[in-house]
Amino acid sequence: MTAFAVLAETRRKEGGVYRGKNDHPWVCLQRSLLSLWCKYFLLGRVRFFRSHSTSILRLLRTVAPKSVFKMLTLYEKSIARLNGLQNNAATIRKSLNQCDRMSNVNHDLTKWCLEKCNIKLEEIDRLNVIHVSGTKGKGSTCAFTESILRQFGFKTGFYSSPHLVHVRERIRINGDPLSEEDFVKYFEHIYSLLEKAVEESNKTVTMPSYFKFLTVMAFHVFIKEKVDVAIVEVGIGGEHDCTNIIQNPVVCGVTTLDYDHMPLLGSTIELIAWHKAGIFKSDGIAIVSEQPDGAMKVLKERATSKNCLMQIAPPFSAYAWPVNKVEYGIPGIHQQLNITLAFQMVKLWLEKVHKSTNLFKHVENMQVSNSEVLPGFVVPQKFLDGIRLCQWLGRSQIIERGSVTYYLDGAHTPKSLECCMKWFLDENQSARRSWKYDPFMIMLFHCTGCRDPSMFLLELSKAVVLNVSMNILLGHMKLNNLLYMIAFLRTDSALKVLQKYDFKLALFCPPRLNPVIDQHSHHANYTCSSYEELVRVADHASIWRSFGYADTAAEEFDCVRKAIERIEKLGVAKNEVIVLVTGSLHLVGSVLAALEFEV
Repeated sequence: MTAFAVLAETRRKEGGVYRGKNDHPWVCLQRSLLSLWCKYFLLGRVRFFRSHSTSILRLLRTVAPKSVFKMLTLYEKSIARLNGLQNNAATIRKSLNQCDRMSNVNHDLTKWCLEKCNIKLEEIDRLNVIHVSGTKGKGSTCAFTESILRQFGFKTGFYSSPHLVHVRERIRINGDPLSEEDFVKYFEHIYSLLEKAVEESNKTVTMPSYFKFLTVMAFHVFIKEKVDVAIVEVGIGGEHDCTNIIQNPVVCGVTTLDYDHMPLLGSTIELIAWHKAGIFKSDGIAIVSEQPDGAMKVLKERATSKNCLMQIAPPFSAYAWPVNKVEYGIPGIHQQLNITLAFQMVKLWLEKVHKSTNLFKHVENMQVSNSEVLPGFVVPQKFLDGIRLCQWLGRSQIIERGSVTYYLDGAHTPKSLECCMKWFLDENQSARRSWKYDPFMIMLFHCTGCRDPSMFLLELSKAVVLNVSMNILLGHMKLNNLLYMIAFLRTDSALKVLQKYDFKLALFCPPRLNPVIDQHSHHANYTCSSYEELVRVADHASIWRSFGYADTAAEEFDCVRKAIERIEKLGVAKNEVIVLVTGSLHLVGSVLAALEFEV
C-alpha cells in the first residue's frame, strides 16, 4: 500500500487522527521513500525520474510538509512529550468505573513523583499556599486573588487549568506564563527524573498523567522561583485531586457549586459538595461562597469532621467602597461573588502570613444575621487596583475583527451559562445604539465530556427569548415583571418567539483547532477519539434542530479553524456579524488560537 493509501485509510478510520506508530505520517513517508530508493537502483536514474518525479512531489506535499521539513524546537519537542502523557479515551472510560478507588492511588502516585523529583511536602507548605476548589468561577477567583497580592509587591505563583492557547499559561509567575525557555528547562528536568525513576522501578510504575505531571512541575517551579505565595486551583473535585497533597495551606476556598463532572463526583449537589470540601485540612481555615442549602450543609459537616474552621464570604454589598464605580477586569456582574471570596482569602492570608491586621477596618452589616458570614471591610486601594487590573481571558471576553464581533465565554455548567447569557445580552443592549445595521447573529457551541448538551442549548434558547422580549416590551412594563413573565414561558411558546428573532446560524464543532491532530500542538487531545467528538457534534446539532429550527440554521464542522473560516466569509458578506462562542473553555481556547490572539 502506498503512503497516499495509508494516509487516506488512516484519515478515513480515525477522522484525521493518526493512531499508532506505524500509521504516523513520518513512518509512511519513510516507508514510501525506501520503496522509491529500491526502484531507483532497479530502473536506473533516467528511467526512474521519468516515471516517478510526479509521485515524489505528490508524496512530499501530502505528508504534512510543515511537520516534515520544519526543524522542531526544544519547546515543540517538550510539548510533544507532554502530550504523550495524556490518557487515551479507553483509559478515561476505565477510570470512571473505578473512581471510588482512585483517591489513595492518585495521592500516592503524586507523592511518589514528588519524592523522585526531590520535592518535599514541607517545601510545598513553605509556599504559603491558597488552595481553591469549586465548580464555577474558581479560575476567576484565583486570578483576582493573585492580582491583588501582586499589588502588595509579593512574588506570586499561580497554577490553573485548562490553558487556552499555550500550555505555559497553566504555570504563571507574577501573572505571566512561563517563557518557552523556562518551560523547557523545568519540563526536561522533571521529565528526565521521572523517566529514570520509572526505568529503575522495572516499569512497575508508569509515567504520571498529563495533569499530574504539570502539578508536580508547578510545585517545582514555585520552589525554584522562590515565590511568596502559590495560588493553586484544583483540577477536578478536590478530595481525590492530585493537588490535594498540600498538607497545610494558609487558607482554602470553595467557589459556587454546580453540576459538573458528575460521573466522577456524583449526580447530586450534596455529593459534589462532599468532593469539593475534600481540600479542607485539620486546624485549617476555609472560606466558601454562598451555596444552596444542601451543599452548604455538607460543607459544614465536612469542616466539622476535619476540624476545620469554615466561614462564609459576605455579599458584595457588605463592603465599604471608596469609589463610586467599582471596576473589575473580568466583566460580568456574576464576578462579584468571586471578588468577595478573593477579598476574604487575601485578607486572611495577609493577616496570617504578614500580620497585616491594621490594614482592615470592618464594616457592620445589619443585613447579615448569620454569625458564620464574615464581615465586610473598607476596601484598600490595592484591592481595588488588583481587581481592576486583573486579566483572565476566555471569560466574558469581546474581540472585534472588522465587521465580526466575537463574544467568548467558556461557560460549562448550567449556572455559568446563565451568567454568560446575561452578560451577552447586556453587552448587546449596550452596543445596540452604535449598530448601523441589524446584526447577523451566530452561535458557535460545543460542550465536552459527560455534560448534557440539551441543558445548555435550552438555556441558550431561553436567553434569546429574553433578548427578544426586552426589545418588544421594554418601556411597557417594569423589568422585574418582564423577567417574571419570561421565567414562566412554556418551551413551545418560547420557540415560537425564537423563530421570529433568533441566532441566524448555529455552528457546531469539536474543540480541536485543526482536523488532523499535531502531536506538537498545545491543543492536541487524545482523551477522546475523533469519532466520538464528531458524534457529539452531530448530537448537538440534532438537539438544536429539535427545538424547531430548519436544517439550514445549523451547520457542523470537524474543527474550529473551518468554523472560523465560515464566520470570516460571512463577515465579508454581511455588514455586522455577532458571534457567541460558549460551552467549553477548550472551544474558546481553540477559537483564540485560530484568531491568532496573543494570550
